[in-house]
Amino acid sequence: MSTETSRVFGEMVTYNDAAGLDKAVGELAPKIEAIFTAQNAALVAKAEEPGAQIARLKQLVQGRKLPTSRSM
Repeated sequence: MSTETSRVFGEMVTYNDAAGLDKAVGELAPKIEAIFTAQNAALVAKAEEPGAQIARLKQLVQGRKLPTSRSM
């Protein structure tokens, strides 16, 4: 699960008893690594240059009446 994009991908292995846990973990680890490699773009948010971010935000609020806070 990506905390940046909220995208979720999953893998699964099955084991029957605690003695098989090490083997199951060994099978699961490369599957998780493959997801990180294949789905990197979906899991990591794209970085935006500060200047581009400011321009995008200005465009979003352009022409809108925005709330203001006034001191009492």
